[in-house]
Amino acid sequence: MQVDQFIDQVQLVFNYTFPPGHNHNLHFLAHLWQPLRVWGKPLALYTIIEAVSILTACWYTTHYAFTKHRHGGFDVFVHNPHGPGIPIVLLHGVGFGLLPYLPLVHALQQACPRCPVVVVEAHHVGQRVCPDGARDVDEVAQCVLDVLRGRLGRKQACMVGHSYGSFVVSRLLHIQPEVVHSCVIVDPVAMMICYPQLLSAFVYAVCAFGGGGGGGGFGGWCVGVLGAYVLQIAVC
Repeated sequence: MQVDQFIDQVQLVFNYTFPPGHNHNLHFLAHLWQPLRVWGKPLALYTIIEAVSILTACWYTTHYAFTKHRHGGFDVFVHNPHGPGIPIVLLHGVGFGLLPYLPLVHALQQACPRCPVVVVEAHHVGQRVCPDGARDVDEVAQCVLDVLRGRLGRKQACMVGHSYGSFVVSRLLHIQPEVVHSCVIVDPVAMMICYPQLLSAFVYAVCAFGGGGGGGGFGGWCVGVLGAYVLQIAVC
């Protein structure tokens, strides 16, 4: 019924009537019906990811003056917990954990020296070893609330979510909206999934490595996009 109503609205807006029947020559991305191509990843890859994640955690603690805590099954990195500014909470996306966000975190520290910075790492999102299995998004949100209220003693924070992290921010806005002083969501998980280009690249494109120019890679992109928004919203 909803599909029929949607079609009626489209016809009304564009002043066009779709002819009855089905065009068998028309192909479309039926990503929910067609088999999903999967490339198995060797154990060596996850071993490398785990090693890189450990080195990344060491870099956060030794070079960026973070303290590492374990809370509710998540790794929590805290910098300048007693700073008088609005805390900034960074929630990462799917990928190699916190490694791609090193330039962004460093830029935030330099631009907002009075603000506490909290970085939450979810192992199941960073392709790391998860003895307890994948965690629910509400568990990640609860971890943020516990750290913000318990460890920092704060009532609000600027939430920064990239990809999967935007999902966590959206949950916080639903369950505890008063905690979100301001928020930045980049490449949100629920707002671009209908784009054919995204589906084509994510589901149908053949996996390839190398090539492509660009300046700074993913880390540079994070600094350029996320940093620009955060520095405008955060109270430094």
